[in-house]
Amino acid sequence: MIKLPEPLKKTRRVIKARLMQAREARFLKQELGKPLKPWYDPTSLGDRLREKVWLWLTEKQNPEPQEWAENWIDTHPAKSIGTHNLRYREEWLEEALKRIPKGSRILDAGAGELQYKRFCKHLDYVSQDFGQYTGTGDDKGLQMGSWDNSSLDIVSDITDIPVKSKSFDAIMCVEVFEHIPKPIDALKEFYRILKPGGQLIITTPFASLTHFAPYYFYNGYSRYFYEKLLPELGFEIVELDFNGNYFEYLGQELRRLDEIATKYAPKAKAQSYLDELVKQWLLRRLEKLSSKDIGSNELLVQGLHVLAEKK
Repeated sequence: MIKLPEPLKKTRRVIKARLMQAREARFLKQELGKPLKPWYDPTSLGDRLREKVWLWLTEKQNPEPQEWAENWIDTHPAKSIGTHNLRYREEWLEEALKRIPKGSRILDAGAGELQYKRFCKHLDYVSQDFGQYTGTGDDKGLQMGSWDNSSLDIVSDITDIPVKSKSFDAIMCVEVFEHIPKPIDALKEFYRILKPGGQLIITTPFASLTHFAPYYFYNGYSRYFYEKLLPELGFEIVELDFNGNYFEYLGQELRRLDEIATKYAPKAKAQSYLDELVKQWLLRRLEKLSSKDIGSNELLVQGLHVLAEKK
């Protein structure tokens, strides 16, 4: 076999990639011009033949389609769809905390490992948690593995915090409400220990996977939970912010697919390059849809951020 010098190899790869892109462009132009039809018709000889070819490619790991799939994934990356959840929540939280006057006394309710103390350097920070989660829980769902409760200032039930009424200028409760058996009682307790005009900062999932079990009681909270209950309990909503949208949520879970499959479907066939190709194709589609979104957050979001004030 004649070994080509590296420059010629590179030229050949470039030409091959461009030919593949041109072939793909012709295919898309041809397919997009056709009227929509059911994705699979069992009475169609062509559809049955395409199905057999697809299965053969998946099972045989044919090197030529693999090379095409890998090339497509490399040249058509899904940049960031489904990766914004934590970053956007923390950016919103940091900004909300910055607006609290310097020296104000704040309670971090359900503080856990005090991960948001770093945003409270200008405040008189006090942490509270029930302190019973160890990191492994009941070993169901998503667990942290380890958890350190040793730095908490107050260890108590969140519905019965041993402090005097009107003790705090602000309370933050970040991603905790799904873990509270009686969330309305927690809101009543927050009202008791907040000073008049005090600020309440809450973030919660709209929908979430089981985590920190057995201390997991609610899948999530919609805007209507806050809009109904906060005014009834003496709070005025100042800001209600949505984290993500329908397409972002699907992107997040699609990115998590392989991790979940490894844990819950360990005997399933390992992911093929075609599986990865389909996933990346869908992520790109979700990314484009999200960029054109006009309000799907009314249907599904990753979470809600709420800023309220005690009347």
